[in-house]
Amino acid sequence: MTVSFSSYDEPLGPRSDRYFGEGYKKVSPELANLQIRRSTQLGAKHSGVARLSYPAAWSTKKHRELVPHVSSVDTIMLAASLCDAAITHSRDLGPAESSRMWVRQAAVRAGAAPHEDLDNIPVEAEITTTTAVEDADEIETAFKFRVGNLTGTLTMVHPVGSGALDVPGTDHIAQLSDIYGPAPHYYLNGVKDHTLTAADLTVDETATRINSRQRVNPGVEGGYVGAESAYWDSVSPIDAIVGAAQLSQILLYQMDGLDRRNSNTLWMRKLEFVTEGPRRPSAEPFDGTVEIRRTSTIDRGGQRWRSADLLIKEFQGVTGFCLLAHQLPD
Repeated sequence: MTVSFSSYDEPLGPRSDRYFGEGYKKVSPELANLQIRRSTQLGAKHSGVARLSYPAAWSTKKHRELVPHVSSVDTIMLAASLCDAAITHSRDLGPAESSRMWVRQAAVRAGAAPHEDLDNIPVEAEITTTTAVEDADEIETAFKFRVGNLTGTLTMVHPVGSGALDVPGTDHIAQLSDIYGPAPHYYLNGVKDHTLTAADLTVDETATRINSRQRVNPGVEGGYVGAESAYWDSVSPIDAIVGAAQLSQILLYQMDGLDRRNSNTLWMRKLEFVTEGPRRPSAEPFDGTVEIRRTSTIDRGGQRWRSADLLIKEFQGVTGFCLLAHQLPD
C-alpha cells in the first residue's frame, strides 16, 4: 500500500526543529584569509579558512540537541565560494561575468569522523582540468577540494575573462568582499534565502521510491554577487540537496518503521550531483523523486546500521545520488 503525506513536516516534524528544514539556513558562514594563486593552470592551488556559527537549536531530536559538524550543504557552499573566488580573481572577471558562473557538477565524500571544529575549517581547492565549452565563449574549470576532513570535486562553467594566466606568486585576500564588494555572496549566503517546501509526497508500496511536488520561494530579487547570482531565482543545487535529503529521510524511516524523534543522526557518506544548466525555473512547482538503488543492514560495534544508496531525480535538472547511513534503534 502506498503512503501519502501533505508536506515534509507531516512525517518529519516541524521544519524549525530540523536541519534540512530551517537549521541549515540559521548557520552563519565566513570564508576569509584567502590565498589565491595567480594561475589558471592545472595544479594551481587556492585556500582559505572558514568558520561556521551554528545556533543552539539548529536541530533537535527527542528534546536533545545534536552536536554540530560540517555538513554536505556547508561543504558545497564553502567549496563553491572558494572556487568562484579563485576563478573570478585569477581571470579578472567583472561583476556581470562572475554572476553568470555556475556549478556544473559536484561530489562530496565524508571523512572517517565528523569535522566538529567549526572555528577553524581549512578550505582548499586545486585545478584538475580546464576545457573550452563547445559553441560558447566559456570555460569549464574542474577542481578537487577539501573542506575540513570532507573531500570532493567541483566543476564550474564561467566566462573566459582575461584568459589563461600563470605567473609566480599568491595573492593574500582578507575576505570575499575584497573581491566582490560588500553585497552578500550568493553561494555563501544567498542560497539560504530560498525556502523549499513540498506537497503530494507519495511513498510506493515497497518503500523504495518517493515522488513529490516541490516548490521554491527564492526570496527578494537581486542584491547578490558571485557565481549564479544572475540566476538568483532559479532552483539551486542546495535546494535540490535539501529536498532530496528530506525525501531520503522519509523513505528510510518508512522502510524501518521509524519516527524521526526516536531515530539517530542520518549521515551523508557521499553525495554527487550534476546540473543541466544554470536556468532552473522556480515560478511553478516541479517534481522531485528519490529512489533506493541498494540498501543493507550491517553490524558495526555491536550496533545495527542501515546503509542506503539513493538516486536523486528531476529537481529541475539537478540529479545525482547519495549514500546515507544511520544507526537503527535497539
